[in-house]
Amino acid sequence: MFYGLSLALTGAVYNLLWFYIVKQYLHRHPKIDRHFIRRASFWSIGYPALYLIAALLSLVTVRGSLFLYILIPLFYLLPSTIDQQLLDLSDEAT
Repeated sequence: MFYGLSLALTGAVYNLLWFYIVKQYLHRHPKIDRHFIRRASFWSIGYPALYLIAALLSLVTVRGSLFLYILIPLFYLLPSTIDQQLLDLSDEAT
């Protein structure tokens, strides 16, 4: 449970940084649309939320919690919305 809570807290701090960057810089950037910001924000909120769910699940079933602890990092190895936007911006630059 401590593992999941510490990762959820780490993800929450990451989200604070993400939303600060969105508010200060990305919101006004001419090449970044609001749809991207919305999808990327949803993607980044999922990380701490899933770890919080896994931590709470450890109170009910340890195996289910361990399964989520293994599955979450594998899920984030997939290309995300942010990765796709960066690829699109780099393609436009070339």
